[in-house]
Amino acid sequence: MKNKIKWYEKIFISLFSLFLIISTIWITVMLVTSAKAFFIFEFQKNDTVNVTGYSMEELSKITDVIIAFLFNKSDSMQVTINNQIVFSNQAIKHMSDVRDLYNGGQIIGLVIFLLTIAIAIYFFFNWQRVKKHLFKYSVIVYVLLGAILLGLLVFAIVDFEKAFYWFHKAIFPDPAKFNDAFFDTISNYPEAPGVDNQMLVKILSNQLFMDVGIIIASFATTALLAWTIFSLTMMIKSKRPHLNNI
Repeated sequence: MKNKIKWYEKIFISLFSLFLIISTIWITVMLVTSAKAFFIFEFQKNDTVNVTGYSMEELSKITDVIIAFLFNKSDSMQVTINNQIVFSNQAIKHMSDVRDLYNGGQIIGLVIFLLTIAIAIYFFFNWQRVKKHLFKYSVIVYVLLGAILLGLLVFAIVDFEKAFYWFHKAIFPDPAKFNDAFFDTISNYPEAPGVDNQMLVKILSNQLFMDVGIIIASFATTALLAWTIFSLTMMIKSKRPHLNNI
């Protein structure tokens, strides 16, 4: 009975396998969105200088302000270049909503990261009992997670516009915040003369966000595969005592 896994340990293993992926995504998002070098690379790759009319030095200045604003080091995201403001009122309002999501996401990410560490510590002190069960319950979680993601992927492929719509509806349920997330040539608010309401999406382009998604998916997949291989190895060793040196 001493070596028999307890019911709550099954939950711990399931949560750890899920939290590991969430923690990896959280850390990756924080690192990428705080890395000025990543934005500069994307500007060069996407020819943002020609798209926006701003020089690379000016885009560098704009990037500093965006990063400072997202990470609560500045109260304003507005930038003035050649006596002309860069962002429209709608862009400023939308990025304020995005920062609120960032702040909430950082809190949730930190809590999940700490819970992941706490469960890992529990595993360390109960290793002989739990190690042989890691693979089974992790795979169950990853199969369920994979089925959900596959369904969402198929939905996006079949009707990307609808998927894009519902994604924004989920993260911005408030009608005003939802409307502010979509940028047309005409702003939702009164604007100063000469302000381009679409400048935010020209700087932070779809290509940039696609690359962010690829980076996040790559790191999350790496963490998933590493944990799956490790847990499989532990299960095999537990069934072959002569290999069980860990």
